[in-house]
Amino acid sequence: MNANIKDSTIASTASIDDNSVVLKSQIGEHCMIGKNSRFCYSAMGDFSYISINTHCFSCQIGKYSSISWNVSIGPANHDPNRISSHSMLFAKRFKMIDRGGVLQSI
Repeated sequence: MNANIKDSTIASTASIDDNSVVLKSQIGEHCMIGKNSRFCYSAMGDFSYISINTHCFSCQIGKYSSISWNVSIGPANHDPNRISSHSMLFAKRFKMIDRGGVLQSI
């Protein structure tokens, strides 16, 4: 197995495919993490799986769940107090926010 597993609890019947990362997570019985996937700060119930190239962060996946390939779950936290989570409100490349954090007119 060529996977990177750190600070996690993995059931003996679970399988982690190559090039996957599991960090500070719990994985139940008969679960599978597909190739090239990331499973971080999360928990997975028994008999569940995530397929190839799937990224799960800070989530809880129940028992008997199946997550398809190329899925991202919980990749970032967004401030619910903002009018939008779009990066145009804070990314310098959009030039909408001045140095003082004030929204400029468009």
